[in-house]
Parts: sequence; C-alpha cells; structure tokens
Amino acid sequence: MEVESRVNRAKRKREAFLAAFLNQLTAGIDERGKEAKEEAKVQRVRAIASKKDFDARKAKINTLKDLTQKLITLGAEKEDLMYYIKDKNPVESLQTIYTEVSGLVEKANKIPNFDITKSMIKDILNVPADFKPPDMPMKEFWERTVNIFTDHEENFPSESTESFLGNLFYGAMNINANARIMRELESQMYLGNKSIAEINEIAARESFGDPFKGQFGTRAAMDLSAAPPIYTQSDIERFEEDYKTLISQYHALEPQIIEDMFGISQEDQLKEGSANEKLRKLVVDLRQGIKSGEKVEDKDGVYSKYAQSKGLPQMGQFLDPYSLGQRYAIDKAVAEFKRQKGINTDKVYKQVKPQLPFLEQFLLKKIEN
Repeated sequence: MEVESRVNRAKRKREAFLAAFLNQLTAGIDERGKEAKEEAKVQRVRAIASKKDFDARKAKINTLKDLTQKLITLGAEKEDLMYYIKDKNPVESLQTIYTEVSGLVEKANKIPNFDITKSMIKDILNVPADFKPPDMPMKEFWERTVNIFTDHEENFPSESTESFLGNLFYGAMNINANARIMRELESQMYLGNKSIAEINEIAARESFGDPFKGQFGTRAAMDLSAAPPIYTQSDIERFEEDYKTLISQYHALEPQIIEDMFGISQEDQLKEGSANEKLRKLVVDLRQGIKSGEKVEDKDGVYSKYAQSKGLPQMGQFLDPYSLGQRYAIDKAVAEFKRQKGINTDKVYKQVKPQLPFLEQFLLKKIEN
C-alpha cells in the first residue's frame, strides 16, 4: 500500500507539473497571438493612411501637370511657371494664375486690332515677382491686381500692349484709378506753374480773394487725359534692347540713308554707264563712310554737280555720311519705337522720356560672337 501511495503521489506531481507547463505555454501563445493581431491592425491602419497620402500626392501632381499644360496652351513658358510651382501652395497658385490669365486674355481679345502675344503672357506671369508683397498669398494678390486693373480699364481703356500692361502694373502696385486721376491733376500744369489741383485748392479757400474783393466763382476745368505709363526696371531694360535693335536695323539701310539724307535716288545709285561711273564710286564711298565714320571728299565736285542738277542744298567739299547716317537711324528708330509702344502724342512722349534716357541716342545692338 505504501509503495502504491508513493507511486500515486509521483504521478500526481507529474500531472500537476505537466498541467502547469502546458498552461504556461498556452499563456505565452495567447499573449503572442494578441500582440501579432495588434501589430497587424496597426500595419493595416498605416497602409490605409499611406494609400490615402499616396493618392493625395498623386492627385496633386496630376493637378499640377494639368494646370501647367493649360497655361502652356495659353502661351506660358515652363520656366516662367516655376515661380508658381515653388509657391507655398502650388496648386492654388497655378489655379489662380490660370484663372486670371485666362480672364486677361479674354479681355485683351475684345480690344480692336489687339492680339495678346507670348511676350505679353511672360510679362503678365512675371508681375508677382516684381510687385507681390512677400507675405501676401498669391490668390489674394492676383484678385486685388485684377480688380484694380478692371477699374483702370474702365477709366483708361487700353489701346496698345503698353497701355494694357500699364493698367495691369497699376493694379499690381495697388494704385487705383482715382489716385491715378488725382496724380494727373497734380502734375498737369495750368496758369504758369500752378497745377489743376493747386488751382482748385486756392479757389476753395474762403479767405482767397482777387484785388477787387471778389471770390472765385467756379473751379478750373479739369483735364482728365490718361496719365503716362509707369515703367518698371525690367520694362526699361527690355525697351532699351528694342530701341537698339531698331537703331541697328535702320543704320544698316545704307541705300535708303543715301537717298533720304543726300538726295541721291536709289535708281541713280544703281545706274550703269561711264557717265555715272563717278557717281557710283561716290555712293560706294558714302556707304563705307556710314559704317566707318570717315568723311568723304567730293572729288571733282561730283556731288556738288548732282545736287545742283536736282535742286538740292550744297554740302561742301567733305561729306559727312556717318553723322547723317546716325541722324537717320535715330529719327526712324524713335518714330517706330513710339508707334510700337503706343506713345501717340508729343505730350505723352515728353512725359515718359525721362524714364527712357536711351531715346534719341545712337546705340547699336551688341552682336554676340
């Protein structure tokens, strides 16, 4: 019996040990299973978030590509759009500029005999780089600019590229049409050295009277003609290159210079025969002198005799084709520059010339090697 009892006790101990061991194993498996389930859940949540982020970024990139292509279709260059793509909010920035540029193109197309060009699109896109306050959102800047531009268009309708861009620049500078009119009144001089604004101010003073003690009964009439354009530094640099190109083009028209400045028709310049041999030689020397700066001697009085036969004024023994060539190029270039930039009157020309000091100068365009 004692032996059986010891055997039973030993058996019960083994069973208890095995039960405890199995319970410990089971507890570990359950715990690890719970941890694995939790990790799987976390990874699923992360995957869903990552997918949403991926989809959002992909949609953003597709939107940027779409807006970029639309702007390129309008005439924008890719490099001009990088300014907007690098903005804090590139999608809103590109969407804003697409909306506003589309509207400006539509307005420009309604102006008679006016075509918007790629160069104008470039100037429009560069407006924020020149005028936008650093802390102002792109959307707010363009909405303000176009609203003021529209106000200027109503008061000073565009008739050319320059006036169209000028109105846009006024908007970008936050100068409304009323301020522009007032500046015109303050700068327009009447009655000697008094402006319209000063005259009206004087007339409004109750204490101001004439020598006969009579008060001004009416104010001076106001001239509401358009204010002169205000050019940015980039405008001035671009205009100077345009002007140099014109000078170079007109200075190269040697037969025309000789005809206009010396009175020798292009037909006579090309006449064959021994009777015209000396005149043709003179023309060759004049063409060379236009480029070299050397004066040309009127040998044997060839030009003097030609001028007398045509009723032209005499120019003496030594002709100066270089100076006359410069004068021709300057006169023609200035006239064409004024036409291109919409400077239609002498008054406006005098107002803008201080901003454009290169005008009436002989400046040839540099030839790149």
